[in-house]
Amino acid sequence: MNDLQKKPQDDLPYERRMLSIIRGYRWLLEQNERLANYAHSLEKRILELEEKKAKQSMYNKDLYRKLVDQRRENRRLKAHMEWLEEQIESIKE
Repeated sequence: MNDLQKKPQDDLPYERRMLSIIRGYRWLLEQNERLANYAHSLEKRILELEEKKAKQSMYNKDLYRKLVDQRRENRRLKAHMEWLEEQIESIKE
């Protein structure tokens, strides 16, 4: 082997290089496991938030139905009050 083909890692013994590679591999496995756990916890949180959003949506729909019903009732009562006022005016005359 001439000096042009020589690499810096060639100065280390084979066992040292393998030890370094194994340590790096183990570190990557640990990081991958941590990342997988974190991703799983995020997926779980997303499902919880979607469920909460669905419940809130149903609650909002119920509130909206109640609001619509209340507005209808208010319009009906207002019309009835106007009719009563007309009746009172006609009685006064």
